[in-house]
Amino acid sequence: MGAHFDPARWAHLDRVVVLSPHLDDAALSCGALLAALPSGVDRVALTICAGDATAGGGASVRKGFTEPAIRRAEDRAALATIDCHPIHLGLADAIDRYRNSGAPIYNKMEFLGDIDPDDREHSAAVQSLIGRLCCHLGVTAVLAPLSIGRHVDHWIAAQAGLALDGIVEALWLYEDVPYMLPDNQVGSGQDDSASAMKRLGVTALDSLEVPVHIEDKTALVGHYASQVGALFGDEDGVRTTLRRITDSDGQPCERLWRVALTAKLANKKPMFVSARSLPDSR
Repeated sequence: MGAHFDPARWAHLDRVVVLSPHLDDAALSCGALLAALPSGVDRVALTICAGDATAGGGASVRKGFTEPAIRRAEDRAALATIDCHPIHLGLADAIDRYRNSGAPIYNKMEFLGDIDPDDREHSAAVQSLIGRLCCHLGVTAVLAPLSIGRHVDHWIAAQAGLALDGIVEALWLYEDVPYMLPDNQVGSGQDDSASAMKRLGVTALDSLEVPVHIEDKTALVGHYASQVGALFGDEDGVRTTLRRITDSDGQPCERLWRVALTAKLANKKPMFVSARSLPDSR
């Protein structure tokens, strides 16, 4: 059973930064929390994979592709309604990233799992940049995805968040909506929050349940018109999905966990550039 969200307990913060893998994840997973924060807390949604496709040319003919410029505009419009500031980084979606040879880094379902060696330079650069954007800017809480569903872009965002553990005021991991629902997962095997925490090497210290007003969040998600059809079918599908994600009282919610790194991960050689080694930018 998680604690119910109390905005007053977040009032001491200068800013809350949501690490969003794609141009809708912050709103999908943390939109109600962002909207409910006290007015004096700065809200930031930092989207990692907001860039145009890199050289390779496959994106324009891929089924369901929407130009990143359109998706960035959707994100700005959505976040403006909850007084949240967007930051868009230039990494392309996993399926639109290419090797130096011109071949795609990830084929078909290969983006569900480990980071490809040819993608780790991108990941390290993202992690280093996020460290500079989140550190030494007042009292900051960072919200990162659990990476439920094993999408590599969510994994990159989760690792970037974990690198800030002990540096920012608080680190929370959020459920990846709608991918935490079994019928929204692809690939073999099912994934959940417990499996994701084990994979990341973290232990839950606290959990938090944020009430969701169905119509308000449906309106927020509706700004991502290019994605609603693919993810939910239509507006009623958004409502149906949101009603399935409930708290311990059976009410719609968003769920997050405050976590600690396990000794196994803390003693492991880091996969990426550590934010702990970043120079003081003050």
